[in-house]
Amino acid sequence: MIPLVVLLGVFVGVGLLVIAREFIPQQARLSDALQRLDTSPTLSYRYRPNATESGAQARLGHWLENRLPPTLRGQMLGPDLALLGRSSANFLGEKALTALVAFMLPIVGTMTMAVAGSVMETPISLPFILPAGAAIGLAVVGFLLPDAQLKQRAGVARLEFSRAVGAYIELVALERKASSGPVEALEKAAEVSDSWVFRRIREELRLAKISGVPAWDNLQTFASEIGVNELSDLADIMRLAGTQNAAVAESLHARSRSLRNALLSHEKAQAAADSTRTTFPIAALGLIFLALLIIPAGLTIYG
Repeated sequence: MIPLVVLLGVFVGVGLLVIAREFIPQQARLSDALQRLDTSPTLSYRYRPNATESGAQARLGHWLENRLPPTLRGQMLGPDLALLGRSSANFLGEKALTALVAFMLPIVGTMTMAVAGSVMETPISLPFILPAGAAIGLAVVGFLLPDAQLKQRAGVARLEFSRAVGAYIELVALERKASSGPVEALEKAAEVSDSWVFRRIREELRLAKISGVPAWDNLQTFASEIGVNELSDLADIMRLAGTQNAAVAESLHARSRSLRNALLSHEKAQAAADSTRTTFPIAALGLIFLALLIIPAGLTIYG
């Protein structure tokens, strides 16, 4: 039992060391600082790492990402990550840490049971296959769990983004009716709100102005990266106004109405699905209530 106690102490000590290390001020690495300053327009992924992602999780993610094949590395740069403003390295580090913690849970639990059994003089022994299988299974679940959470959060964020884009299209149409130019209409409409969606749009318009790219082209690229087709439709309409000087106010109003109708239909379908799901617990409670009434009467009659 001494080796088990020593191994358990090592795991506890390493865990405490990792926790304490996060609270010790550290000097920023030059490579991380240069990466945060990187504004190369050739990057297809617009996320810029910030100071909050320079910890152990991001460093682990960078280490793993550099060792992934190029095909798998490209799959990490998905629209969901871009929409939520997360780097692929940080997300990969989260997946690795979650899998590691899940993998260690059965091992630490088995060691704790063995130590407790030796102290109480009632040895507890489990077949090796049980903790090993549980560790591998939990590690797989822990590695895949962040993907499900990412999709759920991205779905909520994308729906909120679409609602905000509907309002933004209407504001751009009003600016166009007020005789504003195409780029001016996009910029003035983006200044109306301070929500995270409008801030992201303002950042893209500012990036387009700095890089000398037409605003609608930048919005088109941004929409394809985050997977929001409504913003792509706005970019297509404004491209007509910018290149052909077309009157697009009515087209913008029509697109805003169709988007609102689509969102309303989605909310009605979601409400209908939620109502359907609530019928199952009610039906189960009704069956249980009937069983409580019928079973005692049946036992009385046939008893």
